[in-house]
Amino acid sequence: MNDADNNEIKRACRAGIVVPALLFLFSLLVTTALLIDSGLSVSLSLILSLLATLIFSASVNFIINRKYYLDIRDKEKDEVISFIQEKQKKQDFEAGSGSLGRPMNEFIRYDIIVNNVIYKVDEKFFNECAEGDRIILYFARHSRYLLGFELKKNKQL
Repeated sequence: MNDADNNEIKRACRAGIVVPALLFLFSLLVTTALLIDSGLSVSLSLILSLLATLIFSASVNFIINRKYYLDIRDKEKDEVISFIQEKQKKQDFEAGSGSLGRPMNEFIRYDIIVNNVIYKVDEKFFNECAEGDRIILYFARHSRYLLGFELKKNKQL
């Protein structure tokens, strides 16, 4: 894996960091409210509950991101060679763009179907490929996160 692939996987880890952080901050707010309510007397149960939520948040982070962390550590990716089953070009609309009587913003979406999975591609790639062309899909080894794809024009691989 190159640095761009590594950065893409690190970007995918964000949800696994934000969710546990919000859980811990919520528990910290509750603990602070209880601390203020009890007259600022720190008790052992209050400290233990804060420590338990910290451990729980770290565990949630690990559960969500463990395969991404393995990919970052091992820096390996797999290649899957397949065929483009179908190409789709369709008009779509931006979510949330139409408000107060304004029409929704339109755009053209370019998709290819490989192994019964739809992948969104850019217009240039869409125009270069054809149904039946061979394509190489690159996945992170542990998380199976799609890192990219490459078109193989020659039919003899």
